[in-house]
Amino acid sequence: MAIQDALALANWINVITTPQVKDVEKAFRAYKEERHAAAQVAHTLSKSMCRFYGK
Repeated sequence: MAIQDALALANWINVITTPQVKDVEKAFRAYKEERHAAAQVAHTLSKSMCRFYGK
């Protein structure tokens, strides 16, 4: 998952056209929107596995 996150972030940083704060913030918002759902699923599955294995 970390590699997927890094790749997605690199792709969004790559499309920044100016060093203006608004463009950087826009790229980070797009990154969060893209990766948030996958991170939530991974977190939920991890919690389920902890309960399943009693940890």
